[in-house]
Amino acid sequence: YNTIAHTILTTILQKKPTLLPAASSSIHNHITQKLAPSDEFVVSEQLLRLMVQQLQMVDTDPRLHNSNSSSSTSIATQSIQALQTLCTIRPPLVQTLLSILKNIPKDSTIMIRYYTLILQIIPELNSDCSMNDEDDDGNDGTEIWKPLMDGLRDENDPLLQMSILELLEVMDRDDLIQDWKELDPIMLRMVGMNIDTEDYDQDEPMDGTTRKFKVSSLPLHPFCAGAALRILAKRNIPL
Repeated sequence: YNTIAHTILTTILQKKPTLLPAASSSIHNHITQKLAPSDEFVVSEQLLRLMVQQLQMVDTDPRLHNSNSSSSTSIATQSIQALQTLCTIRPPLVQTLLSILKNIPKDSTIMIRYYTLILQIIPELNSDCSMNDEDDDGNDGTEIWKPLMDGLRDENDPLLQMSILELLEVMDRDDLIQDWKELDPIMLRMVGMNIDTEDYDQDEPMDGTTRKFKVSSLPLHPFCAGAALRILAKRNIPL
């Protein structure tokens, strides 16, 4: 199956890209409806890369600019679901796929697609497969979250900020949110509180007392204050 799917996608992308929606649907249906953990099959890194490529190519490939937005969304959704299913059936694929996904595109729509998939496949923090592990190049696994944090800080793109916050809430990954100390200064700014991040980065006092920060008042974020407050509640941050 790996060879067939790889050949189909490669041929279509090179010679007949307008057939991509139909091919994507066919591959999605086979993976999500017919494959089982007991089946013997191999998924190559090259096939995973081709499937990840579908998350962005309808938006970036000039040969597909005639495709409507619903086709673009459908291809991306089917690719995410198919890749998630493969990772569920073959858990070792998670680290390979995360390594492919680590180069997050700057386009906000494509970025959200990438993180939608990442949040679906990344294991629980207490599992054997941790995002704190180094990849084959020696990079810290937490680097994959840097574009997400940068997007949350980008006050010139409130739509991206809203999209990321909505994604964090919809995906219901409290285990990650509770582990992300980096979220606090960003969320606090959105609810009108500016803290000294240098002070905030200090460790908890050894005597068990609560850390004290220099706080100044800011305007509430016009669109994100509510979501930021809910995330702070999950982080158990006393306001």
